[in-house]
Amino acid sequence: MDDQYIALISGFVGALVGAGASLLTVWIQARHWLKQQRWSHREKHYLELLSSLNRLKLSLEDRSEYYDEPSSEHDASRSEGEHFKELSQTGYEALRAVREQIGPASVFLSTNATSAVEKLIREHWHTSQGSVCTAEYVRSSLSLATDAYLALLEEARKELADVQGA
Repeated sequence: MDDQYIALISGFVGALVGAGASLLTVWIQARHWLKQQRWSHREKHYLELLSSLNRLKLSLEDRSEYYDEPSSEHDASRSEGEHFKELSQTGYEALRAVREQIGPASVFLSTNATSAVEKLIREHWHTSQGSVCTAEYVRSSLSLATDAYLALLEEARKELADVQGA
């Protein structure tokens, strides 16, 4: 009877160990799936913000080319052309989109990513009010937009690496 009892207990323990291993595998797979789902929500917000920041950055880069020549920042006529005005409108719309997107995105994005974009918005206002000329505004705003873009891109890449490594 002892042998039958030991065989029964061994079978029961073996079944439990097998079920435990299967349960652990299911738990790991579920955890990985949830992490991927969270990334897909974050990805949407990262892509929207990066796209808007890139449009802002490109419009500022193009406007900065109007001031490449020495002393050109003192020539007010450079900012009066139709193309310059179109670039300004593109930049305005891009910044407005960033301001609208950061609120909802703050739920999903890291603190570093959110802080970088909020810094751009906050300091852009001061730049727009305190610049002596359009050229100074463009150069300062381009620096702010580039910093925010690079910080957000770095955070997005870090989070994607974490998801892929999981």
